Amino acid sequence: MSMKRFLVFLLAFIVLLIGTETYLNLRIFPHDLIGTYYEVPIGDNYKLVALSTEYCSIVGNDGIVELDSIDSIHVNNGSIIGKRWAFGGNNSPYFCFATNTGQISRYETMEQLQQERNIQFVTFTTMIKYYWNKRRMADILATVTCFFVSLMLTLFLFKKKMNRK
Repeated sequence: MSMKRFLVFLLAFIVLLIGTETYLNLRIFPHDLIGTYYEVPIGDNYKLVALSTEYCSIVGNDGIVELDSIDSIHVNNGSIIGKRWAFGGNNSPYFCFATNTGQISRYETMEQLQQERNIQFVTFTTMIKYYWNKRRMADILATVTCFFVSLMLTLFLFKKKMNRK
């Protein structure tokens, strides 16, 4: 591949990728244009919202914050199990939020949560990891598509040029 072909391919790839990622940020994953606000729908008119990479909140579509200062989460069949950064007082560090009812159950220990909810194993993840795991497939698909479109465009442009000679 000549340098000119490579530069055309690279330019096309970069332009397509920037356009595709912008579209994903505006339409598919709204509110993440510059990476300062993350939002992931969790079902039944609730979403996880994070303004930082450390903590998130569970917010209803009406804008009411149900739970905040959530440190890590585990999504499990219509419920969010999580650990909060405890402020002290009556704020228990563990919780289970049922997305279908909006009910919050609080627990003092992880063992208590597992016993009452009949859950054997819980793997917590941070909000930012959960967000990127939800988004990963769309990003991979966008990158692969942009690569092949750029490659075909480059081959098509240079094939036409070669036919003219």
